[in-house]
Amino acid sequence: YFGKKWIKNSKKFGKTGTETKIISTYLAGIKSQVNSAKIKSKKFKVALDLGNGAQAVTAPKLCVELGCKIFQINQKIDGSFPGRGSEPTPANLQRLSKTVISNKADLGVAFDGDGDRSLFCDNQGRILSGDRSALLLANHILKQNPNSKLVTCLNSSSIIETIAHKTKSKVIRTKVGSVEVSRKMVPEKALLGFEENGGFMYGKHNQVRDGGMTLALTLDLLASSGRTLTEELSPIWRSEERRVGKECRS
Repeated sequence: YFGKKWIKNSKKFGKTGTETKIISTYLAGIKSQVNSAKIKSKKFKVALDLGNGAQAVTAPKLCVELGCKIFQINQKIDGSFPGRGSEPTPANLQRLSKTVISNKADLGVAFDGDGDRSLFCDNQGRILSGDRSALLLANHILKQNPNSKLVTCLNSSSIIETIAHKTKSKVIRTKVGSVEVSRKMVPEKALLGFEENGGFMYGKHNQVRDGGMTLALTLDLLASSGRTLTEELSPIWRSEERRVGKECRS
């Protein structure tokens, strides 16, 4: 009886189908937030460790649409994650590092299984922590958007306060976890959010982690600066060295 009644009233529940524009809509949303023409003019070379996960569908397309030459590893989608496991960590990204070096790529990026987190590799093959890439992006974006708000977890680098202070921006700390950061970003209308594990959130796009958006923002940074990723990172390295030195002296 319940089955027959459900079938009788099934028209009330709408219909199912295939959404053919979902990927193009996703990529268009990302590209609308960066200077796509400037990025295309640079013809960047990008190494992609797709981790056998979701970004295998979208990250290569994004890079090609932004005029990049790509070198792919772990590009076949496989839920058992045979390449290096679903988690990108500095310890398991040596193949990405070698790919960057052998192809003289401008940068490398590795995604987690569902593609919302990203870890980067500079043009010298050095794997960056999530903190370092987030500090780099925050510095770039806050310069363009002073007097903004940024949300991050308690375990993120204290250097972010120094970066924010230079642009009269405010750092708001939360408990550890992407959900905590996202939930705080919305009522605070924060421009940025990040975690130390490679999760980065750009409020103008959405208030959740997005590896594709983070990659596009990094390309936008390099395109606007005209410098290599290694050169861009030099101030971050020096800031960390000074901080460690102060802690040792104290």
